[in-house]
Amino acid sequence: MALVKRSKFWSYDFELFGRRYVGSTKRTNRKDAESAVSALRFRILNSVQGVPKHSDIPRLSELADRFIGWAEVNLSPATVVLHKVNVASLKKFFGGRLVTEIDVESVEKFKVWRASQKRKDADRNITAATVNRALTTLKRIYSYADSIDLALRNPVRRVKYLKESPGRMRVLTMKESDK
Repeated sequence: MALVKRSKFWSYDFELFGRRYVGSTKRTNRKDAESAVSALRFRILNSVQGVPKHSDIPRLSELADRFIGWAEVNLSPATVVLHKVNVASLKKFFGGRLVTEIDVESVEKFKVWRASQKRKDADRNITAATVNRALTTLKRIYSYADSIDLALRNPVRRVKYLKESPGRMRVLTMKESDK
């Protein structure tokens, strides 16, 4: 990288990925000019490597709404209803966080928070299966983000699901067993 003083301003001349960049920093101080060129190189490198700008990163609530729109077209109605319920609890916990701010630790905190909630129709806590379905919805939201080319790491990928009870056992009636 060459930094040259032309008239009263410092000018830069450097090459990145076979492309030459030449221009004025519009700075009279050499140190200010060096930091301006450094910032320019950083922006160019990020744009070439596909790193999203901070303003391009959606909030979880926005991405979840887009996911629900996609799910209504591509998934069965019962699955969409399940995802809508789970998205409501995810929005309640994560609020307006950016999707890049959600990490494994925050997902673990969500798991604990969700498991400690009471059911609406009973005095019991929510089951492990309910918590796991919410984690699955969050995981599918990040998979959806990957499908629309948002380069995000899926924080749910490394989270262990809760151990579920075997479920209810259904006993056949005499008529059913005779059939």
